[in-house]
Amino acid sequence: MNPKPVALLLCLLMLFALPASAAPVRDLETEPEADAALNRLLGIVFSAAMLKEESALAPGQAPSEGLVEAAFAVYSYLDAGLERAVVTPKMGRELHSAMFANGSFSMPEKGDCPCVTIEDGNMVLDLAELNETPLVGAYVYAQTMRGEYTDLEIDLYTVWGYWGTPALEIPEEDLTWYRHATATVQKCSESPFGFRLAAFSLGPIYEDGAFAVWQEYEDEDMSFTVSLPSLMGLSRQSAEDKLFENASGSASIRIESLPPMDYRDAAAQIAALPDGKTLVDTQFSVVLRITAKKTVIIIYESSERAYRVTLTYPEERMEEYGLYAEIIRNSFAIWGLSNG
Repeated sequence: MNPKPVALLLCLLMLFALPASAAPVRDLETEPEADAALNRLLGIVFSAAMLKEESALAPGQAPSEGLVEAAFAVYSYLDAGLERAVVTPKMGRELHSAMFANGSFSMPEKGDCPCVTIEDGNMVLDLAELNETPLVGAYVYAQTMRGEYTDLEIDLYTVWGYWGTPALEIPEEDLTWYRHATATVQKCSESPFGFRLAAFSLGPIYEDGAFAVWQEYEDEDMSFTVSLPSLMGLSRQSAEDKLFENASGSASIRIESLPPMDYRDAAAQIAALPDGKTLVDTQFSVVLRITAKKTVIIIYESSERAYRVTLTYPEERMEEYGLYAEIIRNSFAIWGLSNG
């Protein structure tokens, strides 16, 4: 495995209003919660992918030898808390079949890394390094069934000290999102997980997902308070318009004061944006549009003014800034009113 330290930061997209005190996770909408056994499989395999720095497994492709060995190691470490495990040829075939839909296991002549050795025809795994290696958990927020296959949208999060704990039950200060993932799993009654992994893809590691270190910004001109990413700095301002940017200028957050408006006015502004996903929360007087390179939030609950919050970002970071938009929208407090 030879894991390298990785700064595990955050992932997300479906933006529905959550109470301000809720953990920063995506709403499941009408989706059923994923089975705990499936979450366990995803945590094992994605932890292995993190250790091997592999970002994708194509449909129909057999997993690499290194990914298989790392998955065996994570499974053995988490299943029994061992620092050394022995995998026989039979065990290897059974584990491979239980975890992966494609390929089959055959004992290699040598391990993929120094922590894996072949002795007397068996695979010996040195698991001591996993004591100091952050692993990840999986939060499945969308599922699409296609016969025996199910396509998943997933948020991965760090589980140092919290293996097996659902994201919603981890204290917010200890919850760090890692990255967005997609996966396809195949239903398999013979697997203890109930499924086998057929394919996956990982998005970029998030830059600012540790919400415990976000900044609290208070604006006297426009009478609001909001939580903003720690990497964003105020770069331009007027009494009615504030612009925050990251150091490279590749992403920004603009907060503007607008004349008071009702839902129809706000919806008309949102409808004028390019194609994207529109979300409406009339309870908290918010409309939102997510597009590939921009997310716009309009908050119209105040009789004094409305607010337009515009997040711009590189297209490959849409999921990341979608999550940021959720937290920003949920933390936005108008003085005398609360938007969350």
